[in-house]
Amino acid sequence: RWERTIGTPAPRGISMRLMVLAVAYSMQAKANGGLKTSLRRRLENPSEDGGPIRQKAEKTISPGTRLVREWNGVAHAVDVTEEAEVTKWVRSIGRDLGRIDATINNAGAASMNHVLLTPAKTVDRLMKLNFKGSFLVCRETAKIMAKRKYGRIVNFSSVAVPLSLEGESVYVASKSAIEAFSRSMAREVIGHNITVNVVAPAPIDTDLTRSIPKAVMDRLF
Repeated sequence: RWERTIGTPAPRGISMRLMVLAVAYSMQAKANGGLKTSLRRRLENPSEDGGPIRQKAEKTISPGTRLVREWNGVAHAVDVTEEAEVTKWVRSIGRDLGRIDATINNAGAASMNHVLLTPAKTVDRLMKLNFKGSFLVCRETAKIMAKRKYGRIVNFSSVAVPLSLEGESVYVASKSAIEAFSRSMAREVIGHNITVNVVAPAPIDTDLTRSIPKAVMDRLF
């Protein structure tokens, strides 16, 4: 497996004193079965005592939830495609914590279909979640970062982009938009000591990738 990195490199020797991990997801991606789904299942079923992350049985806790607990963090369920919701969410973090050091945008969805059979609603859905969602979170968290002249933003693309993977033309387009946007944003915010980078990982074993034909998956490794 491999990954590409695009954007401005983070200076060496940086110590993250506080990291707000924006593992945001879209409620519209409920059926996609990826990493977001696993996280959502844990966040939407809190224990009766009202704790946002605590679970009745330790064995049912997902790795993501356990990590947030170990960091003494707080999880929020946010629809990243809704501007008002994202703005309210990020501002509340800035108000409660006073800073945001890092943002990781991993909200996303995919749809395999031949371009001649792809409905326009698929284009709208993927661009809204994969691109607009990342844009909104980037914009709002960067505002908080700029106040302290420090920030690190990481957006997610896909190995499908350099491979121009057939059957994924709309998905590839949405992730290509992330790469182009990140390059331009990196230039715009570097004056505030904010870096913007993109990682493009190979497929990860989730319910979502298990639906991809084996012949296609074999090409990616």
